[in-house]
Amino acid sequence: MQEGGREPFHLGEMEYFIEEVYVTEYAFKQWVILVLILKESVEEEEEEEEEEEEEEEEEEEEEEEEEEEEEEEKKSRGLRSSEGLQEHGDDRVKEHRANRIHPLFPHSSSGVSLSNAGQFCKIPSKEKGGGWTRGENMFD
Repeated sequence: MQEGGREPFHLGEMEYFIEEVYVTEYAFKQWVILVLILKESVEEEEEEEEEEEEEEEEEEEEEEEEEEEEEEEKKSRGLRSSEGLQEHGDDRVKEHRANRIHPLFPHSSSGVSLSNAGQFCKIPSKEKGGGWTRGENMFD
């Protein structure tokens, strides 16, 4: 609806036609204050949203750190079990070491040290014409 070529001003469901507008200095200052208040409230809302996002990120980081700590604890539990055996210094340590398979001597059921490594090495035989035989203990 137009009345004499003027556009209507809508306020809610009502239509108003403004004839003339006079703005006083006081009204202008009030309008500026209102705009500043609205701008400030919008900035506060944005800051709150940023803070919430930061808190969510921190929570996610904390959860990741907790998961990493749990994994480290699981790994350290495995190490502690073998350390616990060594701390006790009883036959369990020997059993634990004996149950390990040495990568160089997989056929050995017990641990291999320098003192008994010679029995697993093949050395040249002088008696049999240079053939290879199992050595007794070449480190004695």
